[in-house]
Amino acid sequence: AGLGGGGDRQDGLPVLGRPPQQVRAAIATIDEQAWTPMIYPNAIVDPDTGELISSAEVAETGYTAFASDGPPDRSPPG
Repeated sequence: AGLGGGGDRQDGLPVLGRPPQQVRAAIATIDEQAWTPMIYPNAIVDPDTGELISSAEVAETGYTAFASDGPPDRSPPG
């Protein structure tokens, strides 16, 4: 599922649950005109509501979900 329609885009996250505050804040900064509709060729069932989901909206944001403090640790296990 994705970020689904309506005025409050944060209520349409049936698979991910409620996103953290930082994600909700990033979503809130996205301009209404920046959202792009997507239509899925095969609908899926929303596990919470039982409704069919066949569309979503996506938009770009500058939010970084995962960041590193430095280079990865490549030492062998043990």
